[in-house]
Amino acid sequence: MQIKQLFLSNSNFDSLWNILMIQKIFFILEALFVLSLFFNSELISGELILKWNIIESTDQIYDIEFMPDHDYFITGGGKQIKIRRTDNGDSIKSFPFGALNIELTPDGRRVIIQPTYVKTGRLQLRNLEDLTLIKEIVLEEGPDTNGPNGWYTYFKEIIVDPIKPYLYAIWERGEVVSGGKVYYTIQKYDYEKMELVEDLTFENEQGIQFTHLSISKDGKYLAALNNGESRLIVWDLATKNRIVDFLLCRDLYKQYWRGEPSCLKFSEIDTKKIYIAGYFPQGDGLTSLPQYKYQGLLVFDIEKNAIIDSTFAISPLNIGSGQVEFSDDETKIFTNGGNYLRVINLETKKLESQIIDMNMSDSIIIAYMISSKNLNHIIGHGYQVINKLMFDSTLAGIEFEKKVVEVIYPNPSNGFVQIKSDCIYENCKCEIFGINGDKLIDIPIIFSNTGLISIDFGIAKSGIYYVVLSKNSKIETYKIVKE
Repeated sequence: MQIKQLFLSNSNFDSLWNILMIQKIFFILEALFVLSLFFNSELISGELILKWNIIESTDQIYDIEFMPDHDYFITGGGKQIKIRRTDNGDSIKSFPFGALNIELTPDGRRVIIQPTYVKTGRLQLRNLEDLTLIKEIVLEEGPDTNGPNGWYTYFKEIIVDPIKPYLYAIWERGEVVSGGKVYYTIQKYDYEKMELVEDLTFENEQGIQFTHLSISKDGKYLAALNNGESRLIVWDLATKNRIVDFLLCRDLYKQYWRGEPSCLKFSEIDTKKIYIAGYFPQGDGLTSLPQYKYQGLLVFDIEKNAIIDSTFAISPLNIGSGQVEFSDDETKIFTNGGNYLRVINLETKKLESQIIDMNMSDSIIIAYMISSKNLNHIIGHGYQVINKLMFDSTLAGIEFEKKVVEVIYPNPSNGFVQIKSDCIYENCKCEIFGINGDKLIDIPIIFSNTGLISIDFGIAKSGIYYVVLSKNSKIETYKIVKE
């Protein structure tokens, strides 16, 4: 914060370019500061264990959802929909069409998909077992979608009511020409009939770029967020009244300091509580730059019509702008970024575990994730990557000791690797794991009285391995590359 104030007090911003450059500097400085708090080594993992990793080299992944029994999950790609095993990620069935969005109906027998047609306002209700088509709705497009008078329609997001046969959608309609106007509305559909029921937004709100929807577990409330001058809007679905219209941030300085939501989720324990993640600069609109900003997790209370917790949205505990999933009792949250997954304890306000791929080697890429709370695992995906990570609660409370990579040499290696440590055989435990999380027991490990550990990877296959040293409830994790 002191660094930012120094910049602001000694700079005379006379151009938009200067503001954008300073903005980038702030982002980099804050990102480096937060990373320095969380980790120094290449990969740190305590409670989180990577179980398997799949590269979809011929397709792009858009969405994933668990099947009703959680033994399988369904993926929507650009070219195919696949049913995969949760235990190992193997594909057991594929269908020759893709899906941008996937939502299962509450009865667990049907699925609603948005096909991967470019800019299509099309939703399909299909049988889950064989994906045969039951009904579909196709929104009208302009007379010439490639011409100067053409326009397109598109479902930006869909969410299914957990109680009644309705779905809610953010509907986008845009002019095809470059720089054409784009309109947004939030609509309610009967998915049994695939018919529009009503529009929940006002005509003067069509220019608002809605991005996220969430519905409470009991089906009583619907919430929405938007980019720009971000507002949280909550409807009472029984009365159709708006019970919340809360300004999260202003659209400051011509949209260059603007709200960017990344996640919206109702609590499953207390439906009056909403979790919001994203980037929300705070200011009075009178100055060109924000006074401060939220970048992380906010907790909102419907009854109080207020943010009741911003601990993880303000530096140094801000968790960034990612997706959020919860443990079954909502005492822990899982939050993701491009190459990491973290476990945060909401009660102690501490980081409990994280797994990070500093080299962006496609081992840990999680743009979107789903969690099986009872079975303590997470399935995440990126552009062409699918991962499964296990959450081991028995390791809760173990602290991480930060180590730098220079203590390992040579790395990569085709034989012996040596690690500088204060561990000796009597007070330290050394374990080796493959990238799939399996423990290796046949690799020789030699301790010395000086704390130097020698590990013979000569018999190991080429690949990535993790050496985990445990001493006095502290863990050191090292990434080893065997050539």
